[in-house]
Amino acid sequence: METINRHGKRGLISRVRPCLFQATRFRIWATSVLRKHLVDGYTINERRLKAAEHKYLEIQQSLNLLRNVIHLGNVSDGAS
Repeated sequence: METINRHGKRGLISRVRPCLFQATRFRIWATSVLRKHLVDGYTINERRLKAAEHKYLEIQQSLNLLRNVIHLGNVSDGAS
């Protein structure tokens, strides 16, 4: 009780209010994620998916480069 008297009710409320605001935002976020999961039946980690897509595109470009090098090698072998 001393802390309430020493800081006053306003000080206590000013410290509690941001926590309540964060808790409300979290509950709104969690509810939307759970609702989406229930409707879709699954959850996708979009960041991980985008990273995997980037890696896939890199590998695809590397394969295309190798294919072109092999093709150019075959062309030069056939020309001689």
